[in-house]
Amino acid sequence: MSGGAGDVLVLSGRLVRIDTATCGSCAEEHLVVALDPAAALVTLAGQRHPLPLADFLSPAHRLNRGYLQRSLEHVETHHHDDLRRSVAHSTGTPPDDVIAVSLRDLDARGVTLRWVDPGGAHQVRLRFPRRATSTADLGRLLREGIGAPLG
Repeated sequence: MSGGAGDVLVLSGRLVRIDTATCGSCAEEHLVVALDPAAALVTLAGQRHPLPLADFLSPAHRLNRGYLQRSLEHVETHHHDDLRRSVAHSTGTPPDDVIAVSLRDLDARGVTLRWVDPGGAHQVRLRFPRRATSTADLGRLLREGIGAPLG
């Protein structure tokens, strides 16, 4: 199936609390919610087709774009100094010379770390040793990846 201009996916249901996620490095926590789907319908080329609800029940969907974005925001808000120290330690750059640091493109397989120092702008893709399988697993792998030597 290819996505056309008028193609639409409609999911309906209710949001349910799945878990309370904690950081593992600080006291920050947030609710993890998921859609408990009641119906899934796709419209392709003007034709409506019901979809099996089982396709939308996988725990893998918990590592969705919204959750991943919220995770990046948490690290940058609550652990920015940890990121700077990690970059400084791994690169041999004095901490005060790490001008800026950020994370981008977080997914179940890794994250991109970007930083600026007197030598210019740099980036490296931190690849996890395996694919994250849950929100807790993602947190562990992210903490380990940030703490590991760069390169």
